Amino acid sequence: MKKPRWIRLFSLFLLGLFLVSIGIGLMEKFVWEPERSEPPFEPGLLEFAPQEEQQEFFPPLTFLEILGPAAVRAAMTDCPSGTPTVYLLWCLRASGTIYTRSEFHEAISLLDSLAQDVNDIIATGTTLQEAYLGGKLILLDGTGTSNGITIGTDGDADGNCDGTGGDQCRTIYVDGSLGSSDIISPAAPLRLNASSGQDIIFSLNGSEMAQWDTSTSQFLYSNAGRPTKAVEVQGHEFGAVTYAEAALVANKPVTGYFTVTDANTDGFDFDFRPEKWDAGTVTVNLCASTTDATPTGNLVFTCSGNSVSDTEVVPDRTTTGEQAVTLGFGSSSQYDEECAPSTAITINSSPTAGDHIYMHCDVDATLTTVDTISAMRTNAMAKVFYTVTGE
Repeated sequence: MKKPRWIRLFSLFLLGLFLVSIGIGLMEKFVWEPERSEPPFEPGLLEFAPQEEQQEFFPPLTFLEILGPAAVRAAMTDCPSGTPTVYLLWCLRASGTIYTRSEFHEAISLLDSLAQDVNDIIATGTTLQEAYLGGKLILLDGTGTSNGITIGTDGDADGNCDGTGGDQCRTIYVDGSLGSSDIISPAAPLRLNASSGQDIIFSLNGSEMAQWDTSTSQFLYSNAGRPTKAVEVQGHEFGAVTYAEAALVANKPVTGYFTVTDANTDGFDFDFRPEKWDAGTVTVNLCASTTDATPTGNLVFTCSGNSVSDTEVVPDRTTTGEQAVTLGFGSSSQYDEECAPSTAITINSSPTAGDHIYMHCDVDATLTTVDTISAMRTNAMAKVFYTVTGE
């Protein structure tokens, strides 16, 4: 039985629709597929695009998780220095390092985590400026100028800094044999040049030790780095002390010395004006010898002092803050010399830098135990140590 005409027409219509849909699908697959060599939108949008949009622009490819960081690092050597993350992804694709879209977010995280690992090795020919702009960590492996950083001016524009043609350069490197913090400037001084008003500061473990003050052209020391200076000053006797310039015995050198008695009122004065003094504590070092054939015991002095500024009245002697100097002769022989320092002495009268310091040392009759004090010869020169603020 022949089908009605309208049924035949409707069947042909459905067949036509089916063929058209197949044709459109083939055209989308082979003709209309979008070019993926360029980012589909501006940098920055990619990282914040919804997951669905990311999947649309990044169809299934292959396996970043299998390639791993080493392959990523190798592929990135062809990518421009300082390339934003979004373009690095395309650069990785272009170099054959591709990934599944399901790992897209992980890829960005991996690239971020690899930033230092990838950039820490600078290829030959990379300048320091390029390294800085690229955020690279410069590793100085090995010693010698070939492993250092050259900084300066290429005077003859020949691409190197070999010291010829007006080159003004210095190479610095880390000497591993000396420690990672030692920087060597070979075959030439390491010059530090600061603009006027900008000091050069030297620090140790974060603590300022010294600085070059460009406004005063002085080298100044900070608290932690202040060096100790010493001055030897002549003493002047008081009490029953006698002073003589003679040798201990024939053929020994002539020196000035004091002979004291075992009394607290015996001693000697001395004074000095310390240059660049920081107005801190001082220590006194005394020396003595003996003519006793078998000396025993200790000879003890106690020392203290006052400071005097310009136009101030010179104060009386004081024992406030005195510290002992103990000269031990218990294991000495005849003519032996014994020297000893005091502990830190705080100078009285609120000292300031530039003050005149008056000090005295007197016998401590209680602590002095030498058997023949008249045989003691105390050197008349006292040595005083103090710290300074500069040179």
